[in-house]
Amino acid sequence: MYERSEESSGNPAGGAAALADRNRRREPRLAVTGPCYLVWSEDNHEVCSCGTIQDMSVNGMRVRTRLRAGVGANIDVFLGERTRIIGEVRHCTVNEDGSCDIGILIRSTLTGRRHVG
Repeated sequence: MYERSEESSGNPAGGAAALADRNRRREPRLAVTGPCYLVWSEDNHEVCSCGTIQDMSVNGMRVRTRLRAGVGANIDVFLGERTRIIGEVRHCTVNEDGSCDIGILIRSTLTGRRHVG
């Protein structure tokens, strides 16, 4: 049996801002924490960074990383050796500690084979 996970607002402060954030979403975000590897292109250069997934939904995810990604960039998120999520950067917010939260619209997911970079 699956346990119900709490919805994540994307706003740790909560309050009215968290409620407004929740109300604009098409589907609930589930709090998920796990490592990932990100690859995107910026100024004709490939950018790679390790990250931590903060939350996910059917169509999107939020990943925390140390590098900023440009809005509109195509981004690949690798989970282990067998899952690749292909998406688009919707927003990137710099946190107080200098880390960045990247909001990603999920376009497709590939699983089952080892990805070689």
